[in-house]
Amino acid sequence: RRPLEGHLASAGIGTRVESCQRVSLRKPPGDRRHDFSFDRVFAPEASQRDLFEEIEPLLPGILEGMHLCIFAYGQTGAGKTYTLSGDSSKGEQGIQDLAISELFRLAQLRRSGGGSGLDFTAASPISVVESDV
Repeated sequence: RRPLEGHLASAGIGTRVESCQRVSLRKPPGDRRHDFSFDRVFAPEASQRDLFEEIEPLLPGILEGMHLCIFAYGQTGAGKTYTLSGDSSKGEQGIQDLAISELFRLAQLRRSGGGSGLDFTAASPISVVESDV
């Protein structure tokens, strides 16, 4: 989610969002371009709300017993922690905080509508660094 900057960007090296489902990887001159397709690709200017809106329809299923994992993958400095946790200094919530708040809101609506109460298990983010678990 972070924009390219510095000498690599000026040399045309790095990634570029081609569409909402395609990313292009540009390597040093002489190397070929690599294209990748995904279910959804977000441009660097996408907001936390844009990302949250992509996962929001999945949240009610959690209250019905379904499992959900929000997975962020990428190189160091790509914005994984920012995407998940947000930036507290700017008052910007990440998608995990937005999702948890929405789950509590949905649970409250369910309870006030005569539905059964829910027991929540504590959840916390896990960070895997250098492929070590």
